[in-house]
Amino acid sequence: MDNLLTQLWNTNDKLSILPRRRAQWKRSTTWTPACSSCSPTNPDSASSNAPGFPPNVDLAAMGYTLTGFAVLEIAQGRRIEVIERLVAIDEVCEAHSTTGRGDLLVRVVATSNADLQRVIEEVVNVPYVERTSTSIALTTPIQYRTRPLLERVAKNREFDARATEFDARSARSGEAT
Repeated sequence: MDNLLTQLWNTNDKLSILPRRRAQWKRSTTWTPACSSCSPTNPDSASSNAPGFPPNVDLAAMGYTLTGFAVLEIAQGRRIEVIERLVAIDEVCEAHSTTGRGDLLVRVVATSNADLQRVIEEVVNVPYVERTSTSIALTTPIQYRTRPLLERVAKNREFDARATEFDARSARSGEAT
């Protein structure tokens, strides 16, 4: 898979992989895709510059211009079997177990409305999927991102380190008196 993606990336200008990631991608040997055709497309996300994360790929440039979200209601106790079948559908980018009316929230991509219908039919034909409800994303005003969370964690760790240092100084000064 790594060789195929590297070859595609090196020979296809339509793939929008961030330039700053290019050198890291060529050196990376730990890339493991969550699915075979999907990756977040935000230059601000941590995946754009962290080793071991997939490259940022512009799915629209690859022809996958539609993103859909399907809420799946599945038979009780059959989540594992359904997920194992969903993984085999290339256009399924991710799936989340949820609470509420549905059991799984599945993100899919497609090349057209007709292709989305085909993908949804594949999903509906998965054994133990009892009902689906699908929405099409019109726009994505907030792309997948992790940078704000990473910045918050870094800031909190920095604060915790300073607080620990202050506590240690206070303890030493208290011992001195």
